[in-house]
Amino acid sequence: ESKCSPVRVRIEYKQFLSPLSFCRERHCSYLSSFLQNTLKTNQVEINTDNRTLKPIAKLKEPRELFALPKELDCPQQAARWPSECQVLEERVQHIETSPPLPEQYYQPTGREVQPKPVGEEAGQVVFQYYPVSAVNYFSRSSVGGSKYFLEACPCGDRVDGLRFESRFESGNLAKVVKITDSYYELYLRTDMYTNRHMQWYYFRVENMRSHMVYRFLISSIKNAFSWNVSIVWEMRPLLYSTKEAQLNGIGWRRSDVNFLPNWPDEEDQLPSYTLTFNIEFPHDNDRVFYLAHCYPYTYSDLQDYLIHLQNHPVKSQYSKLRLLCRSLAGNNVYYLTVTAPSQQDEPKKKKAIVVTARVHPGETPASWMMKGFLDFLTGDSLQARIMFHCC
Repeated sequence: ESKCSPVRVRIEYKQFLSPLSFCRERHCSYLSSFLQNTLKTNQVEINTDNRTLKPIAKLKEPRELFALPKELDCPQQAARWPSECQVLEERVQHIETSPPLPEQYYQPTGREVQPKPVGEEAGQVVFQYYPVSAVNYFSRSSVGGSKYFLEACPCGDRVDGLRFESRFESGNLAKVVKITDSYYELYLRTDMYTNRHMQWYYFRVENMRSHMVYRFLISSIKNAFSWNVSIVWEMRPLLYSTKEAQLNGIGWRRSDVNFLPNWPDEEDQLPSYTLTFNIEFPHDNDRVFYLAHCYPYTYSDLQDYLIHLQNHPVKSQYSKLRLLCRSLAGNNVYYLTVTAPSQQDEPKKKKAIVVTARVHPGETPASWMMKGFLDFLTGDSLQARIMFHCC
């Protein structure tokens, strides 16, 4: 009788605690589920510790990479945009041409004109586009962006002079102020959900007149790294004429530039800079695209390039395209392996070199340089063959 009483007491005690334990477990499970569904990340998973019943966070285990289909129109490869973005239906494409000679940096003379931004008080806003979201973070995405497409020119068709557009891949123009018929101030959009890194630009101009000199002033160029300022100073803007491409096969070409500092009003503000340059268009009613520092390279361009590698009769034998992960918006992040064919166990013994590009969404020069790097690796030069046989 005495030996059984402790057992009975212990059983009753456990039965007494059981509802509380169940409530704690339900509460922690609910908290884990809430955090898992609320946090905007694809890299962390949140579970409940079985012993302490507390939520624990850890990095997700890497999954096996899988090859992608080769069809260009596969739905999973369609570009996805944050749902608040307006996107033109037409795709922007350019011919690829290489300059016959290395491009020269701009050499300042000290005699450049140094205009100061005056703002919309002294002019007329002819283009304005800021994606509007209820929250200042990514919430959802869709193919083609927003289903509502609004007029980006506040004045409609009543404005004489140049018309601007940047609602396409890699475009980042926010506002244009017309000061005179030949002088325009341009303002750039930052990477989405940030207020930094306004360095790259890419936009379209229409309704121009030939043999007329236009001056563009791009204001508020920002970069957190002072060593990048000299690079911006020396790089000249790129000009692309669709008529020159159609008639003469001429692609991108460089223009002269004048790069000036704007001193911040407050000590804790990052310095910004002004980029000015003159443009004389060769044709009436042409379309012209620009990009600072380097050539534009979009997500759709990447799709075309990688599919070309997959379908190439020779390059596909030593290059393999797989999916590493997906971005927050759901776009594919690719993993391309370039190596010589080998036996089953040999790849584990090879040294691997990992190269990544494009940290910031608008940093298209990095993607363009990666394309050149892949062109070299998959080319037929002796150096390339040595590299992919060793790695």
